[in-house]
Amino acid sequence: MLEPDPAITLVRLNAFNGATPRALAWPAHSDELVFAAGAAVVAMRADGSGTQRFFLGHTAHVVALAFDGEGALMATAQEGKQAVVRVWAFHSGQCVAVLNGACARGARRLALRCLCLAVWATTP
Repeated sequence: MLEPDPAITLVRLNAFNGATPRALAWPAHSDELVFAAGAAVVAMRADGSGTQRFFLGHTAHVVALAFDGEGALMATAQEGKQAVVRVWAFHSGQCVAVLNGACARGARRLALRCLCLAVWATTP
């Protein structure tokens, strides 16, 4: 194990390129803009400070994200053979659920309403 743990601390990510427009959102009741940057999801304050929070846990590019109507829950989907949809408690940054396998494979669009998650898949 590297010491100190963690050996490195992520401070800032500037990586949104517009290739995945469904991976950019402004949640309700929030002053943060949220976007995917590779396998990370970034919530950046829009008050000019540029302060960022990170949602880490995906292992491939995040291609879609969605919020519930209150901005309390966020769902994120990664592409690839190891497709995963993660559901996060947005304000705390904690991952509260992980969907693997068939229900996540090919996810390109998400909708999160109340406690319901809809995943639309596209076939290559």
